[in-house]
Amino acid sequence: MPELHTPANRPGPAAVARVTLLPALLVIVAVAVGCALVSPPVGTRHEILTNPGLYIDLLALLFLVFMLWSSAKVRMSHIAVNWVRYGLLLWIAGGTFDVMDEIVVQPRWMGYYCEDLLRLSGMLLTVVGVYKIIERINLLYVDARSQSLKDELTQLPNRRFFIDTIREKSGHALGLMILDIDFFKKINDSWGHLVGDEV
Repeated sequence: MPELHTPANRPGPAAVARVTLLPALLVIVAVAVGCALVSPPVGTRHEILTNPGLYIDLLALLFLVFMLWSSAKVRMSHIAVNWVRYGLLLWIAGGTFDVMDEIVVQPRWMGYYCEDLLRLSGMLLTVVGVYKIIERINLLYVDARSQSLKDELTQLPNRRFFIDTIREKSGHALGLMILDIDFFKKINDSWGHLVGDEV
């Protein structure tokens, strides 16, 4: 029986992005192999294999594939993660054409559009995605920090806030006044907890 995709079990954008990564990589490899079969080699087999540029480009390409594989492991559902993934895919596509120009003769337009434009587009998408992820993590940190300094029920400063304030003021003159209100429970019982918090 086919699986129904209701709103409750529909895969999210992050899951869809992870599923599309492998087919996209296979398309990139297929296009590169197709170019290699159609174009003449840049030199003899020995010249190609002794060219250090080939190995540097291959190393850069493997690093990008590793980064893409690592990004597929991220379980963050923010859209910026997909920007990073698609940016890396474009960057890998440009890097693949960069490797291929060390092996086969490519037309100049392929170097401009397939190599440079894909690489720059991928870099831009990746950088914007990473910036958005850092921005999101910073917002989550600020929110968590703010919540850790307040009581959840009353929103009043808690013990951690008090300790942090004392630590910040160390070395400066500091005064502390403690009030003990007798029968404070009667205030809460008579007037309510909100009035008691204001007192």
